[in-house]
Amino acid sequence: MSDSAVDELRVLELFSGIGGMHRACELVESVECGTKLNVVAAVDINTSANAIYRHNHPDTTHWQRDIKGLTAKDIKKIRPDILLMSPPCQPHTRQGKRRDIQDPRSDGLKHLLQLIPEVPSLKYVLLENVQGFESSESRDLVLATLSGEGFYWKEFLINPNQLNIPNSRLRYYLVARKGCVSWGSDPHLPTEQDCVLNVQSDNETSDSKVNKNLTELESNMTVCESNVTIDECNVKNNSAGNATNKECNVTSQDGNVIINEHNVARLHTDFSSLKISVEKLGLNQASGSLDSFLQDEDVNEYLLDDKILPKYGKVLDIVDRSSHRTCCFTKAYGHYFEGTGSVLQQGGDRSAAYAQAESVADSPEEVSRILSELKLRFFTPTEISQLMGFPKTFSFPDETTRKQKYKTLGNSLNVHVVAILLHFLIYC
Repeated sequence: MSDSAVDELRVLELFSGIGGMHRACELVESVECGTKLNVVAAVDINTSANAIYRHNHPDTTHWQRDIKGLTAKDIKKIRPDILLMSPPCQPHTRQGKRRDIQDPRSDGLKHLLQLIPEVPSLKYVLLENVQGFESSESRDLVLATLSGEGFYWKEFLINPNQLNIPNSRLRYYLVARKGCVSWGSDPHLPTEQDCVLNVQSDNETSDSKVNKNLTELESNMTVCESNVTIDECNVKNNSAGNATNKECNVTSQDGNVIINEHNVARLHTDFSSLKISVEKLGLNQASGSLDSFLQDEDVNEYLLDDKILPKYGKVLDIVDRSSHRTCCFTKAYGHYFEGTGSVLQQGGDRSAAYAQAESVADSPEEVSRILSELKLRFFTPTEISQLMGFPKTFSFPDETTRKQKYKTLGNSLNVHVVAILLHFLIYC
């Protein structure tokens, strides 16, 4: 789409959280002066997240309600061109028991998919979720619905650290554009024949239409290549040799991630096809180190309690100012210590401290004294928000507790990655 093609695109932001996708719209709009991305409505049910959203976007229409309560009439009334959404991730995680489409938390997405065929104004869709969504029935249902409505799509499994941003947040993204138009030379997009809409009878329900689309999509899938290998796990250890961060992908020989056995479309696993958008947004110049993201004032309250060091010292993922990575910050950060995000070392020699602590492991008091010299602290909510691409103007209402800040950030997304994908979706 050229800059002159449209003056305004109307955006509906669902499962809106603290407004990460709204921020992505603002970032895209800042480099594409001919187009306004107008977030005409945002919807979420979480009280804490909604308070933060409204604090930062007081002029945006915001509905605190269950997505399942939306009607086609509600959506048609605001005439959205773009649908942005980040549905609940728990149905696709180990902690959520991976119940997928059977999880009640998937009901909002299923309800929304029934409404999409009744919203003729919709031209673009962007969806974000956790790794694992790419092999889910929920993903199948999304593609079935979009296929039946004439959308082209691309899928990504990408990480902000691939942009030299020092934070890991591997996520699945789907971008979809309506209409039988060229979208590069990607052979894995639907063909022109795929875009031909099925003739629907007047009395066909949305449910039956979605089910029919899913059946047809699965039956028309190309057979997957058999030359599949397992990538070597990327294992990162801290200097204590304890905490690890493993990422393993199932790939074909050309390096593309394969989905599951019955869905053979391939995921883009890097930013190579997004290069134009990365450069347009100026996101190809990240420093790579943590130093520029860190606060130097008012951080003493974030120091780890010395009492927890003997018990949890070995499972902490420790980084320092010069580090070029942090682990993904989850909603449990600051409350649990293993696998919820990195902590920052502000002093001492880590290797020497851990070696000395190991020699006195039978004395928790001594271990605590030795490891306390490292001055370990949690990252502040402000530091985490900036690692996730939120601007320095982003803030929290005064009444927001630290736990609420960490939890809502852990449920949010990387603004820069979404902005790149949104720019690609509309302009490339």
